[in-house]
Amino acid sequence: MTGMMDIRRLRLTGFKSFVDPTELRIERGMTGIVGPNGCGKSNLLEALRWAMGENRAKTMRGDGMEDVIFAGTDRRNAKAYAEVSMLLRSSTMLGEGDGEITITRRIQRGAGSSYRINGRETRARDVQHMFADAATGAHSSSLVRQGQVAQLIQAKPIDRRIVLEEAAGIAGLQGRRKEAEQKLRGSDENLEQVSKLIEELDRQIQNLTRQAKQAERYRELSAEIRLLDRALIRARYVGITERKIQVEQSLNECLRDLATCEHDQRDASAKLTQLEEALGQIRDEQQVSAHLVASSQFTLQEHRKNLTRRREAEEAIRHEQQQIALTQAEIKNEHDALQLEQAHIQAAKQEHEANKPTSDDGTLQARATELTGKIAGLRAKISEMKQAKAVRQHRMEELGKQAAQLRNDLPKLETQFARATEIFDAAKRRLEEAQGDDSIQTALTNITSQIDAYEVERERLGKLRDQQAQILEHLEVDLAKARRDRDALGAECQGLEKLVANTSPERGDAVAHDIVVDEIHAAALAASLGVGLEAGTDPDIDGPYWRRLNHGEEIRPDSLAHLVQAPDELRHALARSRMCQNLEDALARQEDLLPGEHFVTPDGAIVRSDGLVVPAGQEPARAAYLRHAKRLQSLSTQSTKAEAKLLSAQAKRDLGVQEAQEVRDRLRELDRLREDLLRQRSHSERKNSEHERDLAVLEMEVATGARECDLLQERLACGRLEAAEIDKTLSAGLHEAQSDSQTTSMEAELLRLEEDHAQCRSKIAFMQEHEKNHARDGQELKRQEEHHRARLEALKLRIQRREAASSRLAEQITRLANEQEPSEPIDVLEAQHREACERQAKAEEKLAEHDCMSKQLRVQAQDHAARLGGLREKNSNLHNTKQELGEQISQLLGELAERFDEHIEDLLQDPDLPTQKPGDLQPLLERRNRERDALGPVNLRADIEIGELQEQHDKLETERAEVEEVVGKLRSAIRALNDEGKERLEKAFGEVNEHFQRLFGLLFEGGDASLQLVESDDPLEAGIEILAQPPGKKTKAMTLLSGGEQTLTALALIFAVFLTNPSPICVLDEVDAPLDDANVDRFCRLVRDISRRSGTKFLCITHHALTMARMDRLYGVTMAERGVSQLVTVDLDQAAAMVEQDEAQTQPKIA
Repeated sequence: MTGMMDIRRLRLTGFKSFVDPTELRIERGMTGIVGPNGCGKSNLLEALRWAMGENRAKTMRGDGMEDVIFAGTDRRNAKAYAEVSMLLRSSTMLGEGDGEITITRRIQRGAGSSYRINGRETRARDVQHMFADAATGAHSSSLVRQGQVAQLIQAKPIDRRIVLEEAAGIAGLQGRRKEAEQKLRGSDENLEQVSKLIEELDRQIQNLTRQAKQAERYRELSAEIRLLDRALIRARYVGITERKIQVEQSLNECLRDLATCEHDQRDASAKLTQLEEALGQIRDEQQVSAHLVASSQFTLQEHRKNLTRRREAEEAIRHEQQQIALTQAEIKNEHDALQLEQAHIQAAKQEHEANKPTSDDGTLQARATELTGKIAGLRAKISEMKQAKAVRQHRMEELGKQAAQLRNDLPKLETQFARATEIFDAAKRRLEEAQGDDSIQTALTNITSQIDAYEVERERLGKLRDQQAQILEHLEVDLAKARRDRDALGAECQGLEKLVANTSPERGDAVAHDIVVDEIHAAALAASLGVGLEAGTDPDIDGPYWRRLNHGEEIRPDSLAHLVQAPDELRHALARSRMCQNLEDALARQEDLLPGEHFVTPDGAIVRSDGLVVPAGQEPARAAYLRHAKRLQSLSTQSTKAEAKLLSAQAKRDLGVQEAQEVRDRLRELDRLREDLLRQRSHSERKNSEHERDLAVLEMEVATGARECDLLQERLACGRLEAAEIDKTLSAGLHEAQSDSQTTSMEAELLRLEEDHAQCRSKIAFMQEHEKNHARDGQELKRQEEHHRARLEALKLRIQRREAASSRLAEQITRLANEQEPSEPIDVLEAQHREACERQAKAEEKLAEHDCMSKQLRVQAQDHAARLGGLREKNSNLHNTKQELGEQISQLLGELAERFDEHIEDLLQDPDLPTQKPGDLQPLLERRNRERDALGPVNLRADIEIGELQEQHDKLETERAEVEEVVGKLRSAIRALNDEGKERLEKAFGEVNEHFQRLFGLLFEGGDASLQLVESDDPLEAGIEILAQPPGKKTKAMTLLSGGEQTLTALALIFAVFLTNPSPICVLDEVDAPLDDANVDRFCRLVRDISRRSGTKFLCITHHALTMARMDRLYGVTMAERGVSQLVTVDLDQAAAMVEQDEAQTQPKIA
């Protein structure tokens, strides 16, 4: 199962101290994470567990789960969210084949956590089961945090069983078993509740059976009472009907007198009705034409907007295609350059491997030591033989030969010394010149500083781009709101303009156009002025008009003149119009009116000083015109403001779009400049490496030349001294005999040995220097290769972005191509708009003509109403009498319909009703009512409720049978899960015990250990006891071992679980802290062997130098800024050098 899951990367944002986006690559083998205490190394382990579904805040070292969000520092604000993503590859999960899966967990303050798999939301339980099935998870023993080894040692046997469950791969199985048990408990509770409900229903059905019998007697009495009630109503109806016939005969005589007048009134009303109907049709036509005008205008505007938007979209697509083409050319050039650079690097690596020095320092050193011994021995022998020469007679002759030989060798040595000195001086000058040339390093430093500055600027521009995107989003929302407000106000203004135009006075100089009044007093002003609102102020125009009166008049406080802005011609009329709150108050104060004055109420009622009272609502059209005119004026002002607000929002939006485009252009320019600088830095780094290599060669040449000069100078001095001694000896003892030839050969051998010794020393120095240079060149090639890979990854990312942009552009082109062209051309739309405008003009003209005719007919209708008033008052008494009788009959008919839902005709024809009079029927009815009341409360729905309860009872019985069936299935499923769990647990226990015994022996280099199931015979309920016997000791429990022994034993158990059911990842947080160097070495070898055999990826958080040296790669966690962690890659060679230096500094202290 674990072979199917491959966790590759871990991304953190805002998680604890990792506030900035951080990515940890999880490669195969052993990855080390190092750093000082408190820098946030363990936060990486907690992020991994948190992403796997950890929901306990205490295991995250916090009081609440929101504590994992970055809380802020003195220099940084707190984050609002934390997010951890894991990129993994799986061939079994989600049914997606062998593809990459991204699991993301995000938490926001006050909003809780959410999980996503490839962007789709999912449940925490699904994520936990996914990792549990892959032999890992938030609570897996493969994620060993600090102190967990000690907890495993001190844990009770029953608590250690989780290790065995992980080895058996039943962690997910156990979770499903617990869910099944919870469902079983819930089903048992539901079954018990259903049984109680069935018993309660049985008791209710028995009670309802008794109530049903009582309801049957109640129905019998109710039927008899209904029959008596109907008979009593029929008797009363017959009596009232006879009286009504007599009254109607008298009323018919009076109605004949009204027939003629009513006929005339009906004729006038019919004409007015016909005119109103025609007027309604004309208004409908006017509204339809106005709607057609607005609709055609809107369609025409939308057509023009769509054409403009389509052209803009096509232009944007062409521009983006050009940008993609340019980007593709740049990517191709850079790709070619990278391939050429890769070829150069491979050639350099091959040359470097070919020039790899053969290390024979040991042979040369032994040779030098051997030559030193021989030289010392020869010198001792020569000294003895020189002493013997003084005794022998031929000693002087030999000295002469030696002197001649020395005189021949000294010029040669002097020539060699001069040539070596010249070469040394030249090499020294070249070295000084090379050391003084720091132009390449300066250029590299400048380029690096520029790249850092560009990175800072790019990050700033990126944040600015995100901010501008948010601002643009808000501006778009504001613009849409302003456009909606403007359109709504415009539509309302158009509607009000049409209403005002329809009700506006015909005269252009009508005073109604110049009056300003609020909506509250509009009805009062219309009632007060009446037709005067349609009058003008120009006497030359036909029709009524207002004259300005020059005589002054006192204006009362309650006058309309204080409430209305009107022309001066209306001053006198408004001064005589006084406001009252209601009609009752005006009638009460009517005597206070002066001649010519009147009271007017807000709803339009008038009380004049001459006694005339006009009810409210007589001038609705003129009041509506005043209200609509005032509303139109207010809306016009609001519409102007809305238009200004819309223009301002558009300007802000356009400015934001322009600024965002400038930022994007600047980002692209920065990316281009950054790529150029990266290429320049790579070129400068290569030059710098070549310069350093040349400098190392020169340093080696200078050192070699110095040693050669010193050696030749020493040999020259020795030769001169020896020649002087020989000359002195020859001059003192010319009489001595021949010299010994053996002395000459020994001296020659000595000279040869000294030369060989000097050459051997020179070769040793040269080889050592060459090996250092070769190692330095190898490091440089590795750095160049890593840099080349990084640039290649960046190029791949750019290619992916370009492909995504091309895909997005293709989608835009397809969407634009799929957009339907407008069904009608713009010429047709404009012609339709003109036809609608002409139709509206004709409708308005007809409406004005019919309005004039309607006013004339209303005047005639008022005259007919005045004539009919006297006749109607004359016959009011007869109508009242008829109405009273009709009301009595209506009450009886209403009572009949309401109580019995029956018509009077059916009641009169019913032969079953008693024929007694009302005086006889009333006592019998009262007696039956008393009998029914004596029954008390009766449940008339008892039969229906019995049926409902019985149906509910049957349904519950069915549900109980279903629940019992579900309970049986759950019990079978739990038994199956237990059987499978026992089988897998017993098998896993044997394998884990076998691996544990073997690993214990490897870690301790001997000894014996075993696992035992205790506390229960059931493997699912049993605990695990660990028995350990280190080499040379007796068998002991875990708690009796030393700290290092306990750690090794616990690690043996954890690794035994890995070998039984390998986990895709294992994190070891400072588990090597209690171990010494020897145990650490065995621990590292064991981890590497397990990683190679099982494919498990190991993340080791450590402070131990030996553990660092065994890692395949290292990551460092630093805290350059207090409270903020950063993840950096560590150079293994540099780390090893630091470790060696630390050990060298530590050894004197230990000594």
